[in-house]
Amino acid sequence: MTVRLALSPVRTTRGTGFPPLPPNAPGRWLDIYVRAQALWWQADRMGTASPGSETSWGELERIKEILAATVSEIEPVWWGRRMRLWWSATPIEAAWGLLHDIEERLVGLTGDEELISEAGKALEHAPQFLKPDDERLRYLRDELTRARASAAPPPNTRTLRAATIAVLAVTHEASDMLYRQSRALRNRMLGASLVSLLAVGVAFAAQVVLLPRGQVLIHTEGTAPSGVPLLALVALAGLIGAVISALPVMASMPTGYRRNPYSLPVQQALLKLCAGPLTAVAGLALVATDVPLNDTAQVVSLAVLFGTAQHALTRIADHKAAQLADTAAGKS
Repeated sequence: MTVRLALSPVRTTRGTGFPPLPPNAPGRWLDIYVRAQALWWQADRMGTASPGSETSWGELERIKEILAATVSEIEPVWWGRRMRLWWSATPIEAAWGLLHDIEERLVGLTGDEELISEAGKALEHAPQFLKPDDERLRYLRDELTRARASAAPPPNTRTLRAATIAVLAVTHEASDMLYRQSRALRNRMLGASLVSLLAVGVAFAAQVVLLPRGQVLIHTEGTAPSGVPLLALVALAGLIGAVISALPVMASMPTGYRRNPYSLPVQQALLKLCAGPLTAVAGLALVATDVPLNDTAQVVSLAVLFGTAQHALTRIADHKAAQLADTAAGKS
């Protein structure tokens, strides 16, 4: 269910215009500010061009106050709070939920002449989240076709208005879900990256502790290095293998913020780069028990191979990220 933001509207003097964006506001709030400003001006035009009843005019003023309050909630934050906002994004997602509610309400208040245009916009964006044979989408398409074929304005707009609001509501819900899933996947990939780095660090620490006792994590013979230098070489070679396997995946991902909410390709690349050294160290430690490692070239080649093998572990995240990117790009 979409998270909604409960705000106490600020008391603004009518006619003062939309408040400016506070300086040094978090960058993620810019899209919210732009959208809130567009909705504010839409409500202002509706109240000016078609005053209508006192109830409708009062509700439009109430909407304008709530939008102004939303922007007033934006303020510069310190680094620690900025990181919490980046991780959870709850205020941002709640603000988007509020803007979506207002957009649906404005459709309910718009005039009959503008309703056809609003229905067309809803019909244009809905296929990104709804199947072509969705009953709500088909119903709105039929109602819009009848309205366009009738006189202007259409004689009965009640069903068209209800169908437009219904499609907008389900589209907004799907959009909010997309961004919540993207944020959750980003956080999981970041957590897995940190765990991978921690595991490699534990391996280095264990080798430092074991080396005075004459024990090594990866047993080598001949001219191959051993101990901490060997682990560093294996981790570096595993990183190279991770880069090699990550390039095709990264190149195939669609670009742009809108198609990659929360910069998922960046998190995918980070996960692969962190997992490569781990799989290389773990793989060499297992192989060395049965296969003698006699020279540096053999160690490097095997480490690169095991670093490339991290793709077998990260492909699940790649598949989920590709699904979310396809949804954001409007692919069925």
